[in-house]
Amino acid sequence: MIYNKKYALIFIIVCCYNCVIAQKMVFAKADSLKSNNLNLLYLNELYNIKNKYVEDSDAITILKVNNKLLEYYNIFSFNKDSIEKYYNNGMLLSTKYNNAEYKANFSFIWADYHISRGNYTKALSMFQSLEQDIENNNYSFLPHFYDSYARLFYNLKKYDKAFALLKKEAKIFEKEGDYKNKAAVYNNLGIIHKSLAQIDSSLYYHTKTQEINFKHKDTLSIIRTYSNIGKTYFDSNDPINAEKYYKLAINYDPTKITDKLLHNYAQILIIQGNNSDAERFLLQILNESQEKLTIKHALTELVLLKRIEKKYQEAFKYQEKLNVISAEILDETKIKEIERLQIQHETSKKEQEIIA
Repeated sequence: MIYNKKYALIFIIVCCYNCVIAQKMVFAKADSLKSNNLNLLYLNELYNIKNKYVEDSDAITILKVNNKLLEYYNIFSFNKDSIEKYYNNGMLLSTKYNNAEYKANFSFIWADYHISRGNYTKALSMFQSLEQDIENNNYSFLPHFYDSYARLFYNLKKYDKAFALLKKEAKIFEKEGDYKNKAAVYNNLGIIHKSLAQIDSSLYYHTKTQEINFKHKDTLSIIRTYSNIGKTYFDSNDPINAEKYYKLAINYDPTKITDKLLHNYAQILIIQGNNSDAERFLLQILNESQEKLTIKHALTELVLLKRIEKKYQEAFKYQEKLNVISAEILDETKIKEIERLQIQHETSKKEQEIIA
């Protein structure tokens, strides 16, 4: 029998392609929940996957779900015990399955965790030790590594190094056609330039961000970028342009006003002495918004406005409403936390049943 290398190579490529498709199908529901910001449901789905795939025959799925759980607790929940648990699990599994890429990925998220804890020296040491390996192998998470590394340098006030890393990250996303992440990088570059009072450069990158947002009709990102441009003008003592861009953000889609935008616009109206316009705007938010957090922010601004006007009785009236909505939000937060703990408890029971 003659061994045909050409057909063997084709077979390997087809198998790898099928593996990638299978992986996407396994995580399709979870990824959809994450993209729609349904974080608790996303976490629950990750646990479902984790409990379903326990055999060594599907090592990549096991590694990936543990990686996603570590990422979740590092970004969305910041639960110290869970972060340590899934980091340790991940390092053991990646060693067991001899997977260098996932081992580097778990290490990178662990380093990012230390940035959030303010352990900059330890984080820097870890990033430096990982950098060459991750770059040489061009691992799939390389742009996210650059993003976290840049955040570390930003916190260390080494802005030139942060710039260099963010520009590397942007090039990768541009090559991959990942417009959302590319726009996010440009936004971060704009924020860094604003921090350095380099207003023209800040506006340049926010404008580039906005071009991408409009091209892809990304409504929420368009509103946020208009708001960022307005804040850049505000911080450079240009209230006229600041108000102009805040209005562009608000009028683009009044149903999607962010809490930060609400605060920024009300703040500039109050500073300019346009108290009646500020009150009218905030009352409109109260009447039209269904989001409790947005209502809470509007009430907070109304309390501040009435105190400035020395209308203490009206301030007290809004404060009472603010107390009620704050309590409701707190109760809902407690319910979500109870649900999360219940999910963890049920998962732990299932894990013990599997081990037994």
